Amino acid sequence: MLDKKLKSDSTHLAIKLTCYILLECVRGSSYICLDWREVCDGRVDCLNGGVDELQCFDLEINECDENEYRCHNGLCIPEYFWTYESAIAVCADLSDTSIVPRCPLSYIGFDIFECEEYSCQPGQKMFSCGDGQCAEDFGECYSGRHILLTDSMSAQGNLSFDCWRSMVCLSKVNDQINGTSCEQLFNSSQIITHLESCETLVQFPTIPVLYGHVYFLYRPRNIFNVSITLARTPDYVCYDERLCDFLTPSFRNGTYTCRHGHEMGFEFNVEYQDWKSIIDSVKPYFRGCMAISRNRNYSQHLSLYSCKNSSKLISKHRIVDGISDCYLNDDEQEFELSCSLNDTFRFKCSDENQCLSPLFPRTRCTPSKTHHNLNEILFHTICDRTVDVSLMTIDGQNHTDETDCENWQCNNIYTRCDGVWNCLDGEDEVNCTRPICPPHSFACISPLNYTLICLPASQIYNEIIDCLGASDESQYCRTVDFNIGISYGFYCLNRCLSHSALCNSYQDCPLNDDEKFCENHQGLCENTAACNRTLIQDVLCQIGLLDRVPFTLETIPTYPQVEKRIIHHFRDYRVESRTIANDIKSQLDVSRRSQRCNHGVDLYIWLGGTDYGKICFCPANYYGDMCQYQNQRVSLTLTLIATNPDDNLRASIKL
Repeated sequence: MLDKKLKSDSTHLAIKLTCYILLECVRGSSYICLDWREVCDGRVDCLNGGVDELQCFDLEINECDENEYRCHNGLCIPEYFWTYESAIAVCADLSDTSIVPRCPLSYIGFDIFECEEYSCQPGQKMFSCGDGQCAEDFGECYSGRHILLTDSMSAQGNLSFDCWRSMVCLSKVNDQINGTSCEQLFNSSQIITHLESCETLVQFPTIPVLYGHVYFLYRPRNIFNVSITLARTPDYVCYDERLCDFLTPSFRNGTYTCRHGHEMGFEFNVEYQDWKSIIDSVKPYFRGCMAISRNRNYSQHLSLYSCKNSSKLISKHRIVDGISDCYLNDDEQEFELSCSLNDTFRFKCSDENQCLSPLFPRTRCTPSKTHHNLNEILFHTICDRTVDVSLMTIDGQNHTDETDCENWQCNNIYTRCDGVWNCLDGEDEVNCTRPICPPHSFACISPLNYTLICLPASQIYNEIIDCLGASDESQYCRTVDFNIGISYGFYCLNRCLSHSALCNSYQDCPLNDDEKFCENHQGLCENTAACNRTLIQDVLCQIGLLDRVPFTLETIPTYPQVEKRIIHHFRDYRVESRTIANDIKSQLDVSRRSQRCNHGVDLYIWLGGTDYGKICFCPANYYGDMCQYQNQRVSLTLTLIATNPDDNLRASIKL
């Protein structure tokens, strides 16, 4: 178990995480141990020969039987579990469901089943937080594990003390060293002086920053100006050429090959906001690299696809799955191949020439976005600035339901005071609620600094999201049903939430946007709590609230319906300018991690006489005197199709 007191801003985090020690893993730092989810995840975490990824390519070439579903990681589950209508995932990587568990859960009793037995879902969020939550590299974890990763990047290694702490502050890996803040070093003008103690060429961090083989080189003696707020970009980016043969090196440094920083996207003398922004900038250049060198030749294997201009091989099941695995992104452009895989779980939208991986939601093909004739849409969806009818030719001209709308009276009995801007200047919503912003401007929350803003009418419905939840671009989460009507949702990072998901004490959005202003008040967005909300909370809670039912005589609104629409009529509104950008940093729920027996039961035992003691009763997947060690999760035998179809291999994979 890793138990360490760290400081993040003004909050002390008691980080208490379990470890997978059945592999002897050298991570280059004692700060962070291996998590079982990091074994066979396509990323080298152990610097001692990449032992966490050895023999894992056998999963890549694994094929399943006809009555089985192939998970994205190569494991197989019975087809029944794929077709069975359940939100519970059977694949360890969650690739058989679009519903990702909210991890960590509020109810700790369910953690071991809902969160602890899943690895990271395919996509960008591949850093394991150790409790079922996954984050981007150097992103935020509730558990605080990202802080351990950052601290491992701050290791001094073989650098002199003065050079080391100068590089920590310049790169913005951390904001303090041994209790001394970087701001103090900047203010005392010691940074430049300390850089003179560095070698001509310095590797920092002293361990790889990505994928177990990518590291940065700096020329610290050439640095003559420093910034207290911006991060210094590396002069060179180095990597293992055997894994990334598609990149052309500029020079060699020992056993590694390197490229100039400007060749990796870093503009000359341009600094970045923080350490994560540097990582995010360089990471795309290495997405096409292999995880580890392979001794066997798999190039002729029938189940593999060879990336263009590269020796990287991937399973053909990764073709057109929404995840770029090849450097040139050619795996996502092999449309013809995607339809010749004989994969019964792939599907094809009627207007596309590609067969999509089951990782794509089938709602991609739903006809709710575009219909074929006017009889299939609702009357009040005409001229609402969202196309609902497929392009059709009438009298030699192309038309949709949004054609010639400049002659449409946008402020009418159907659109008046319905909460949606149907007019370009918002005229149909004027005087419907107590005004927050000046006329012809839209009140919403900025997703950049989380303050209340008044967005000009010209920036509404322009396909650019300027407001939290995409409230200015409601077409992102707009659903039309001929029988039910129109509903709107809260948009965050390619997912849509219903209004009921706001302020429900669960983090549904990766950046916690749906809970940011709720201040731990469950049910804040329910009607009964309207009187107690601040203005900025009220603006948040209005997103996705509107449901427009099909127009009938029974549902016709009272015109102009002003009194009904005014919220908190007697309330003295005051536009708040407070920002909670700093709240993006997750706070560890110490109470959930304070128990002595991790995931186990703390028992009293009788030792004889009047003596009693405590022991931890551990579940099968944990062991140790405090259940601090992770056991093997998966033990299975795979049937592998060899180059020669008559020669089958069998391999045992354990995680």
